[in-house]
Amino acid sequence: MITQHPRAKTNHYLRKLIKESRESVRSLAVRFHLNPKTVQKWKKRKDLRDKPFGAKTHHCVLSPLEQRIVAKVRNHLKQDLDDLVLTIKPYFPKLNHDNCYRILVHHKLNRLPEAFWGKGKGKFGYYLPGFLHLDLGYLPRLKSCAHRRYFLAAIDRVTKLCLVGMVMGKTQVQAAAFLTRIMKFYPYRPHHLLTDNGTEFGRKFSSECERFGIKHRQTKIKHPWTNGQAEVTIKMIKKETVKSFYYRNYRELERDLQRWQTEYNQGRKLKSLKSLTPNQKVVEYYQSLTEDKRKERFVRSPVV
Repeated sequence: MITQHPRAKTNHYLRKLIKESRESVRSLAVRFHLNPKTVQKWKKRKDLRDKPFGAKTHHCVLSPLEQRIVAKVRNHLKQDLDDLVLTIKPYFPKLNHDNCYRILVHHKLNRLPEAFWGKGKGKFGYYLPGFLHLDLGYLPRLKSCAHRRYFLAAIDRVTKLCLVGMVMGKTQVQAAAFLTRIMKFYPYRPHHLLTDNGTEFGRKFSSECERFGIKHRQTKIKHPWTNGQAEVTIKMIKKETVKSFYYRNYRELERDLQRWQTEYNQGRKLKSLKSLTPNQKVVEYYQSLTEDKRKERFVRSPVV
């Protein structure tokens, strides 16, 4: 197949006529309504195809390895562009929407396959609300307390509804207790829980998930970005609480975590939710269901 420049005024057939003609350059230019320089160029050129157009070298701020990782994450998680950037940016700070899109185009991943969208009916694609990401964050050691505290954050993959809670330590007992809080907090039934391979998410925690009818999944070793939504949430919470304010004790800090949770769920409009807050997204999903589906998926009505 002959590639032709999009603004070319000649085609392969016309160039061949010019090349083989014995007429003068001027008469050919008048005959084909071309610039004499164009005629002269094709008379001298051996190859009648256009030379490659566009930039000769394509520069990217990400290394080839980082670009392959971006493509692999896209292929694995099937996230849209906004969520993909949100997931990977903590690991590759130079990543933005523009260069991420160019990487996807280069790897022919800029469009998700139709089969992916066909798996799920409705506005939420393949995943129904109830697929939660869970991760643990470190809190600063305060002088008023001898032991350090931690916090756990759970965020729904679809609705972005978030639960934050302080825990006494990195143990499976604390994680299991937080799981009970998850079941009480979310108005719908969680069905999957994705965590990393931390000791606090071990076998006992998995057994507790089974007791609640939740499938516990763990990220692969050396693949932390697969739980990127939880990690991004942890960093966002830290940035807007412990890295911005001074606390005299953990009680003040815990109250501020609850303040952040309320403001995030009720007042923060997210681009990934089309400018809805997480609470509004839950209500929208609830109202889109039939009465039977509401009873099946919800434990209580989210409509106030």
